[in-house]
Amino acid sequence: METLDNGTSSFHPYASDSGHRYKTLFRTPHGEVKETKKSIIFQFRFPKRYGKILIVSMLRDEHLSILSFLKSYRKLYKPHRMKYLSTI
Repeated sequence: METLDNGTSSFHPYASDSGHRYKTLFRTPHGEVKETKKSIIFQFRFPKRYGKILIVSMLRDEHLSILSFLKSYRKLYKPHRMKYLSTI
C-alpha cells in the first residue's frame, strides 16, 4: 500500500515496475512450469471427464517431459532442488 503526501492511497499487489509475477519456463498440453523469485510452480489441468486411470497415465507423461526439461535447464537449478522430482 502506498500513501501520497496529499492523503490519497493506492494498493499495489506486488512491487511496481518489477515485471510479471511468474515467468513461464515450459508448457505441456495439460500443464505449465512457472518460476517465481523463490520457487518453481508445477500446474496441471486435467478435465474430470477423463477419468482417474487416464489422468494418472497422462500425469506420468507430463512428469517425464517436465523432468527432462528441468534436467536440460540445469544451469539455473541446483541438483539438490531436483532430487525430490525423481521420487514422484
